[in-house]
Amino acid sequence: APAADVAAADRWQSVSPALADLFATVARFAEVDAPLLVWGETGTGKALLSRAIHEEGARGAGPFVSVNCGALPETVLDAELFGRERGLLAGGQGRRIGRVAKAAGGTLLLEEVSRLTPRLQLKVLRLIREREYENVGGSAPIAADVRLIATADEDPLSLLQSAQLVPDLYYALAGGT
Repeated sequence: APAADVAAADRWQSVSPALADLFATVARFAEVDAPLLVWGETGTGKALLSRAIHEEGARGAGPFVSVNCGALPETVLDAELFGRERGLLAGGQGRRIGRVAKAAGGTLLLEEVSRLTPRLQLKVLRLIREREYENVGGSAPIAADVRLIATADEDPLSLLQSAQLVPDLYYALAGGT
């Protein structure tokens, strides 16, 4: 058995063959520091699976930062993900550190990635491809050191067909860049 499968078997014991297969799958995906798309129906444990992959991987000691892409409007979500420069909002609110920066050295989980607007999906694509981003109101690129895991509650191919998922983002999450 591959070393990762043995390590997972040592850590998680199960009499269920299905769970043993799941643990082996977690170990295989944890070995690779590449973007990942996890999809399944609501309530099936996509976030738990994502956290397990993070914890078993090389970034397991780093932060695990999650954001629900369907819970916030686009302008708020943009600043929440990528941060915001000082002075952009009335009331003199200061600079905001985004979730990408908070996940440095670890994993960023984008729950329900298809709920991002196409513009934000393209910003996430840049994060994956170039490993950099710009915060809201910024003009200089910021280097990013995160592993991105995204979830979807529908079949990604149906999301592509209904134009809810930008094709290039799908392919980047599916292993191509």
